[in-house]
Amino acid sequence: MKKKVYRTLSLVFAFALAFGMVSFAADGEALTMTAASVSLEQGEGTATVEIPITFEGNVKLTALEAVVKFDDALTCVEYIAGDSLSGIVDPAVGTNSVSFVFLDTTLNGVETKTGTFATLKVQVPVEASRDYAIDVSVSAVADEQFNDITSTLTAVDGKISVTASETSKEDETTVDKEEIPDDVMTSQKRAEDIICLKIDTSYAYAFGELISIDDTNDKVVPYIVNDRTLVPLRFVSETLGADVLWEDGWDYCYVNKGDKKIKITFGSADIEVNGEVITYDAPVQVVENRTMVPIRFISEELGYHVHWNQPNKAVVISPADNPWVKDRDAEKSLLTDILVMFLMKGMA
Repeated sequence: MKKKVYRTLSLVFAFALAFGMVSFAADGEALTMTAASVSLEQGEGTATVEIPITFEGNVKLTALEAVVKFDDALTCVEYIAGDSLSGIVDPAVGTNSVSFVFLDTTLNGVETKTGTFATLKVQVPVEASRDYAIDVSVSAVADEQFNDITSTLTAVDGKISVTASETSKEDETTVDKEEIPDDVMTSQKRAEDIICLKIDTSYAYAFGELISIDDTNDKVVPYIVNDRTLVPLRFVSETLGADVLWEDGWDYCYVNKGDKKIKITFGSADIEVNGEVITYDAPVQVVENRTMVPIRFISEELGYHVHWNQPNKAVVISPADNPWVKDRDAEKSLLTDILVMFLMKGMA
């Protein structure tokens, strides 16, 4: 199946405007974005240092774009979202310039708030003593619509200083790249093993990408029957690594994965799994010339866990041995990002 990735930054403003998240700044409102300055001792090779990008202010504005540019000799190797909703679109790493989005619904134009916009891990040559510039800029997304806001936004540059060490080599300290333990879940790890679909939406988030459910027909969407979510059989089955077998003239098809053989008869609520007939409470249907099946049944039979998110009418499929944990920070952050991507694609 050909997968088409939909990622964009420019439509974040449309998302913020649609939800009333951007407004004009009143007199006295302001926000300052600051890049930290750090010092390293001279040594061999390179060191990896964390550069926090922090903010302080009360401006009633929740959609900002920040651009952080480092000296040409430096490389950003990792982006870490801060304690506000940031990084809706994955920022490019492996370069010396990073752009990303900042959203914060708690900035209300009255109370001053401080926090970490994001943290960037940067690889720094430390063999010679010198200073490396960190240039940061911040602007309202589509700020030509909000000229009154521009003057309230301030950016403070930082720098990385490498200095000669006066201590012995045994006492020298450098900042090394922090390794995330395998048993600690992050949004990035979680994104690599889940599928997310939304009712009446013709695209899905699958293993880190936003893709079309059906490349030839955008009317093929998940829908609800008898409180059960029905989805296109071939899309879900093949995305989960199964094979679908059907030939002209058949009123049934087979879904095969490993030692699991599932026979599905069109228009019937009876589904045969390895020879055993199971009656489900939502019949298999054919809509837009596509076979639609209950997502929970087919996913669980193929070895996956299904989570239903009622407020957003979204369903998440994850491995049964690593199920989705709805109240964990990694899952909550990822689901928010996915829903924003769905919204921006729908407004394109």
